[in-house]
Amino acid sequence: MIISGKWTDTDIEQLKIAYADRKPLKIIAVEFNRTVMSVNKALKRFGIRVPKKTVTVTRKAPTTTYYKEKRKPLDPGWNTQHDLVEWMKFNNFELISLPNFDTPYKVNGLNLTPGQLLLTANRLRIQQKLPVFRIVGITND
Repeated sequence: MIISGKWTDTDIEQLKIAYADRKPLKIIAVEFNRTVMSVNKALKRFGIRVPKKTVTVTRKAPTTTYYKEKRKPLDPGWNTQHDLVEWMKFNNFELISLPNFDTPYKVNGLNLTPGQLLLTANRLRIQQKLPVFRIVGITND
């Protein structure tokens, strides 16, 4: 049978001892014939369990800092996408970068992926008897 009502001074002293001995609340509740919730509230009410200190943290508005990546030296024979784009522009292709689209390039009115752009450039380079572009992240070894 669960007791409801006032906690006596003896009960409070025994509660302090049980809590200091790190007994689980369920066992303390059984020993006192009370619910876990009533034991929990008594711990707080009688100052046996001191609440954890709360810390108020104020957040600053997030600031975005962009760092320019340092280019790693490429193995001989490898190029970057930037090299490819510059070569296409140098060869009179009307090339527009569309950074937030599935097809990030528009060449002479056609939307192209980086792979399609590389294929187009390499076809022209083969016709001109130039070495093909090998682009990191697109060309397989």
